[in-house]
Amino acid sequence: MTTMMSFAQQEYSFTHFADVRSVFNPASTGTEGFQKITGIFRKQWVGLAGSPMTGGLNYEHPLEKFNMGLGGYVFSDKIGETSLTNVVVNYRYSLKLGTDHKLAFGLSLGADFINTNNDRLVYWDESDPMFNGGNYSVVTPRAGLGITYYGEKYFLGISVPRLLTFNDKHNVSIDREDMPSLVSHYYLSGGYNFELNNEFDLRTIMLGKYTPNVIPQGDINVTAVYRKLVGLGLGYKSLGFASINALYNYKELFSIGYAFDFTLTRVANYSQGSHEIMLRYAFPNRIAKEKF
Repeated sequence: MTTMMSFAQQEYSFTHFADVRSVFNPASTGTEGFQKITGIFRKQWVGLAGSPMTGGLNYEHPLEKFNMGLGGYVFSDKIGETSLTNVVVNYRYSLKLGTDHKLAFGLSLGADFINTNNDRLVYWDESDPMFNGGNYSVVTPRAGLGITYYGEKYFLGISVPRLLTFNDKHNVSIDREDMPSLVSHYYLSGGYNFELNNEFDLRTIMLGKYTPNVIPQGDINVTAVYRKLVGLGLGYKSLGFASINALYNYKELFSIGYAFDFTLTRVANYSQGSHEIMLRYAFPNRIAKEKF
C-alpha cells in the first residue's frame, strides 16, 4: 500500500530533543533524577501544504531506591492526510559503576497507530485500486532497546526505538530484505554540561541517526544558561537546517522553551521555517538538580 510507503518521517525530529531524551532512548528514562512531564508541539516547514505537525507528552519517574526508572509517552505526527501516533511505556535499570558513573539499560513497549484518509487525496487515476476511498488504518506493535552511560554532568547512549519493521507483504517482522513501510532508526546521543562559573552553564548535546537506505543525519545544540534561569542556544541539523532557541525556568519547577528552525537550502523559498514550543513541569519532590 503506497499510503504507508509515503509516510517518510517515522521518528520525531525535535530541536528540544534534550528535554525528551527517553523518547529516543528508553535507557534515559528518569536518569535526570526527578519526576517530570514534558510536552512538545512542533509545526515544521510553515507555508508548505501538508507539512509535518507533531505534538505529545512525555513522562518520567525515577525510582532511585531500586536503580530504576519508569515512564512513557504519547506523540502524534501528521503529514498530509497520514497520521502516526505512538503510545509507548519505558523502563530503565541502572548499574552503579562508581560513585558518579552509571550504566543504564532500557526497554520500551507500545504500539503505532497509522491512519490515512484516502478521500482527501488527489490522484490521477480514480480507478486505481490503491486509492479506493475511505480510511486506511493499521495498528502495529512497537518495541525498542537502549543503553546509556551517564554521570551528573554527562551522558552517552545508543538506542533503537523501533526494533520491529512493518510492510504489507510480511506485516510485522525483523526482516530487512524487503523495503518496509515502518523502518528501524538507530540513534547515538550524547551531552555534557560545562559549568563555566557560578552564573553560567554551557549545555551541549548531540543526536545522530542512521536509517537504512537514507543518508545519516545528525543534530547538535549548544545552549548558554544564566543562573539556571534563562537560556539562549544555537543548533544545527544536517541536510541544511539551523535553529535558535530560548529557555526560561521558573523556580526549577516549570520550564518553557521556544525554538525557530530555518533552512539553508532552496526550501527556504517556499517555507517560513519551523516553530516549536516545549513545556515542562518538574514535580516538587525532585531529588536531584537538572543538568541537561
